[in-house]
Amino acid sequence: MENEESNEGRNDERIKERVKQPPQRSMKEMRIRAGLILCYVAIGLVGIVALMMIIYFFFATYSLKSLAQPLTQESLQIYKEARAAVVDDVLRVGNLFLGSVLLPILTLLLGYMFGSREEKGETNEED
Repeated sequence: MENEESNEGRNDERIKERVKQPPQRSMKEMRIRAGLILCYVAIGLVGIVALMMIIYFFFATYSLKSLAQPLTQESLQIYKEARAAVVDDVLRVGNLFLGSVLLPILTLLLGYMFGSREEKGETNEED
């Protein structure tokens, strides 16, 4: 009976040795990792919004072929005004989303990340 209990104890130890536990991380390391993930998300959103603005710009501008033929000074002036309106729209939307929302969030997250690293005692030279 004692022999069976000791065998079970050994089996338990062998099972524990085989199953490797993930390394325990501190809360600070977990917060830094979460901040890094949030930075990637913010950078991705900046890229997506910028790409959408570029695509909108190319599809929203009118081509010279769509203007009345033959081209006159008046039709060229209308084309320039329409193109300027599209450019203004793209710049306004870009300033609204990128400049006012996404870039300050990205700056906040990166400041937190580097501030946490300096607090931990790491420097950029070690990376």
